[in-house]
Amino acid sequence: MDGLAGTRLRALPQLQRLLELPEGRSLTEDFPRVAVVEALRTVLDEVRTALRLSGGAVPDPLALLGRARATLDAAQSPCVRRVINATGIVLHTNLGRAPLAPEVAKAVAEAARGYCNIEFDLETGERGSRTQGIEPLLQRLTGAEAAFAVNNCAAAVLLALSGLAGEGGGVARSSSPAASWWRSAAGSASRT
Repeated sequence: MDGLAGTRLRALPQLQRLLELPEGRSLTEDFPRVAVVEALRTVLDEVRTALRLSGGAVPDPLALLGRARATLDAAQSPCVRRVINATGIVLHTNLGRAPLAPEVAKAVAEAARGYCNIEFDLETGERGSRTQGIEPLLQRLTGAEAAFAVNNCAAAVLLALSGLAGEGGGVARSSSPAASWWRSAAGSASRT
């Protein structure tokens, strides 16, 4: 390390001095002290690295505290945000699948405000089924004698294929559509 870089590094304020400034005290009022200390350490480490690599001016204490506040604010921001689906895929898994209808979102919000009987049978006081509300609706809708709800397409396809394969049948699965087709075609050819 050359003399100039060493001088610049020594010019960086100590973390404790930053915390003692009014702006530093404000940070510890707005965020947990441990988070503020971690953010300031990160900022100081980044500045030290930059000074060693490319030199430049030492940021003033208020700029360092501002960077720490920006880091802390960003950490508190929700990581899941609304986006516009311009992919052309209506039910996009990576975008949360289908948006909920307003009345469904309202019912979910109402249920989520407290405890609910998601897996509790109110009549018997015993453990219930998560699908107790949907099964009768699916039976009525489809005219089926039984119904079952799952939370993703892969599970639904596996259940449907298992049902179609029947007793003793099997379902070949693969992450590759071509491999799945090949296995099923090879299985059909060997049975004929």
